[in-house]
Amino acid sequence: MIILDNLGEFRKGRLWINTFPNFQCTTIKTIKTIVESNNCNKINIYNITLELLLMPRHTSNYGLLGAKFTPTNKGLLEIQVDVSQYNGDITKDSIAMPEDEVHVGIPEEYAHSIMQTSISVIKEIGGLPSGILQFNLGAHGYVGSSILIFSKITSAILKLMTKKVDVDLIREIKEQAAIEINLI
Repeated sequence: MIILDNLGEFRKGRLWINTFPNFQCTTIKTIKTIVESNNCNKINIYNITLELLLMPRHTSNYGLLGAKFTPTNKGLLEIQVDVSQYNGDITKDSIAMPEDEVHVGIPEEYAHSIMQTSISVIKEIGGLPSGILQFNLGAHGYVGSSILIFSKITSAILKLMTKKVDVDLIREIKEQAAIEINLI
């Protein structure tokens, strides 16, 4: 886990690359879509999880989202979002506000935002190679989460996956993550 302590005032983050937080989501269904793929962008990070807390103007926005990319030779990009129950297991290991109750999983309302944002960002960055992009891990707060925070996290994850970074250089990863997060 990488602590993102370079995001500026009122922002906290944690990032996992090729590792995962210590919990699992129970999937009740998976929403899928297929988009055209191309080789304009290369995937440099195949497994990534981003946890983010934004605290502007006395409100909080919290979310955790994990994604993995599996290359294929099908010539298409399949996007999958694993949907969980809204009231999944409670986790105490989060950076959410202390008064928020954080549940493991990706509720359906956030899953649709993740899907829509994925399609939009993939078009914006010029596409992704052939494969399966699966959002399979998440956590949300009863009070502090929103469609908007999951959209922002999705955007940052996709842009980080395609950045040419040395995953062994933590400083470089933290700098690139701060750039992507502060753009949202």
